[in-house]
Amino acid sequence: MKGLTMPVHTPLKGTVLPAPSAAELFGKVAGFRPRRTIIPLEIIPLKFGICGKVAGMVVVSRKRFEALVAQALDEIPDDLAELMDNVAVLVEDEGEDPDIWGLYDGVPLTDRVDYGGGEMVMPDRIYIYRLPICEGCDTESEVVDQVCITVIHEVAHHFGIEDDRLDELGWG
Repeated sequence: MKGLTMPVHTPLKGTVLPAPSAAELFGKVAGFRPRRTIIPLEIIPLKFGICGKVAGMVVVSRKRFEALVAQALDEIPDDLAELMDNVAVLVEDEGEDPDIWGLYDGVPLTDRVDYGGGEMVMPDRIYIYRLPICEGCDTESEVVDQVCITVIHEVAHHFGIEDDRLDELGWG
């Protein structure tokens, strides 16, 4: 499975993000919902010319899905995006668990003490899984919204925000 690496956001060297600040900053966007700038989905023509939904799944091309993830990242408020540090966002068809829509793999900003010991450190990774999201949605609009929610949810884990708090904020 190949992934698309989105830009890695790095703040000024030595920036420390304490846990309360991360939660406060993310709390500012608790009522945030994606702008309704929806570009029509590219529906993949399938064998025998069947288009649209297949077996109850909205079909979205890899290229279009990557664009939706990039659009969701652009929706993150600037004051939060500037604090993202050493993280790559990747699109995969699916993960090891077919029931999850995204995954944060890394050390949250709130847990970093001597991150890498002064050496180069591989970036944290946020995976957004295309097929489970498409399978869980009934319409183009739902795919757009769910991609944004999933991206925000996984970025929140990068800031050290746990699932319980995300549920309270409406991003579970």
